[in-house]
Amino acid sequence: MIHEQTQAIFNQLIGVIFEINVGDDYSSISLYVGHSNKRTANLCTKSIYFDDMIKTLKIGDKVKVRYYIVSHKKHDRWYTTANILSIDKDN
Repeated sequence: MIHEQTQAIFNQLIGVIFEINVGDDYSSISLYVGHSNKRTANLCTKSIYFDDMIKTLKIGDKVKVRYYIVSHKKHDRWYTTANILSIDKDN
């Protein structure tokens, strides 16, 4: 939903961290999500923002991640990325 040029509603996942990848330009976090049928989700963001988000998190923590989806076309192929907005520890 768009409200005054600002997106008011974002997607959200709750899952358990099983992998943290820190890169030079972009970093990502991988989660196990779901109840009985576990699936994986990989979300990324720029490394300069990522360091502040994960400084208190470790593998095995249950987290709530807010994100948004972007797509772009490159070489006649579509690429879709889930970009992280915030990561919060979930109880």
